[in-house]
Amino acid sequence: MRSPRGGGEHDQPHQGTAAAELLAEHGYAELTRLAAAPLGRVVLGVHAEGGRNAKLGALLHEHYLQNRDIAITELVERGRQQGGLRDDLTAGTIRDLVFGPLIYHWLMVGELDRATAETLVSAARRAIAAEP
Repeated sequence: MRSPRGGGEHDQPHQGTAAAELLAEHGYAELTRLAAAPLGRVVLGVHAEGGRNAKLGALLHEHYLQNRDIAITELVERGRQQGGLRDDLTAGTIRDLVFGPLIYHWLMVGELDRATAETLVSAARRAIAAEP
């Protein structure tokens, strides 16, 4: 994937569609860390079980998911302020468009290579970027 900054090392971050790029890169980096972690699939399994067990779901949300969601929402809001992300999509929808395809592919195939991730995040970038 291209640099999340959209160019040279000293370019301003989050310019134009760079916000969409940053979110896409963040999604790939997060999933790569999760997939490489010895307990990565356990985290997803616990998340699935949290849908049936309210106490477990609340703990997972409070101690794992909430901080990640806050960070993604902050990225989305910065991107919107700078005109790089669509205003008509909620932060949650943007999160789902970036992370959903990556996680689904990883679950179905058992791995996520960089080329496939680039294809998926390219589609996400186009879907979440503000019109020029």
